Amino acid sequence: MSANPGWNAWSWYWLAWFVFTFPVAFFGPELYALLSGHPENTLSAQIWRMQGFIPGQSIVNWGAVHFLIAGILGVLLVWLFGHFVLGIWR
Repeated sequence: MSANPGWNAWSWYWLAWFVFTFPVAFFGPELYALLSGHPENTLSAQIWRMQGFIPGQSIVNWGAVHFLIAGILGVLLVWLFGHFVLGIWR
């Protein structure tokens, strides 16, 4: 594998996805929900609704959905850090 194979169509696709699609698809609805005074329509609120989250709830009261979402998020964040920042798992 070459250290720097150069730009190709996929390079431009992922750049456009990260710069345009991701912010529009995520930040657009998030900001709209917050600025319109409806924080219950944010992604966080939807995840908390699925979990049956109660603010201040102890971890000993968590259900299977809490641990499933926490585990998936934990694995995703560790993978992204290792892959993007440290350059491993290539």
